[in-house]
Amino acid sequence: MSRKVLITSIGRTATLSLTQWMNQFPGVQAYHERGKDDPYFLYLSQFDAYAHFTEHYLNQRDALALKSGSDTYLEVNPYFRFANQDHLKKLGWSTVFIVRHPRTYLTSVYRRKLFTAADTSFQKLPESNDLMYSEWDRSSRFQKLCWYYAQVHQYILNGQYTFFQSETLVEDRAVQEEFLKAIGLDQISEIPNFPHLNQSHKSTLTHQLDWDSLSADDMKTYTDLCTPLIAKLGYELS
Repeated sequence: MSRKVLITSIGRTATLSLTQWMNQFPGVQAYHERGKDDPYFLYLSQFDAYAHFTEHYLNQRDALALKSGSDTYLEVNPYFRFANQDHLKKLGWSTVFIVRHPRTYLTSVYRRKLFTAADTSFQKLPESNDLMYSEWDRSSRFQKLCWYYAQVHQYILNGQYTFFQSETLVEDRAVQEEFLKAIGLDQISEIPNFPHLNQSHKSTLTHQLDWDSLSADDMKTYTDLCTPLIAKLGYELS
């Protein structure tokens, strides 16, 4: 039976490069965002009320893994960041998360459509018991992205899930060895170089995030929501 591993994240964490890197290892079959045309899963997986549907979907994905015939089957898929971890464990999956520093994440994601008028994806939104719920319509896009970053990474921390920093994983050989050990590939004698891809994307916008032009309210939101996570995720405060 194949070793089954889900590698997931908030996105913008070099997962395409990671997939290509993993496919260079013998006995490994890795897929990047397989089934990304099913984005409803990202939204529904956040709510217990839809557990029946999302667990059925995970069962279908597990059946694909069982047919792979490879020693190690990897799903590298940020759309599965809120997948039911208890159900995955019952199916024999292990999960590793990839995290990113809030400043570089926000700079990168700002060029995407997330939380713009052109965004047609199913993203996480604040629930009624969230302080952001009543402020959402008055919040800037930057504030919404800060809130979303905090939601995803606090979820990872609260679950005490195994995670690696994207920035060090793509560069540091010692971290790469630790990552391979975490997914059960600790007997690899030769580690290929990590590819660095500049992925173009149809949802990329032309404007970029100018940190110097952010309002005082924007920076307060960053300080309140994102800054406390920096050290918890293993980054140095600057």
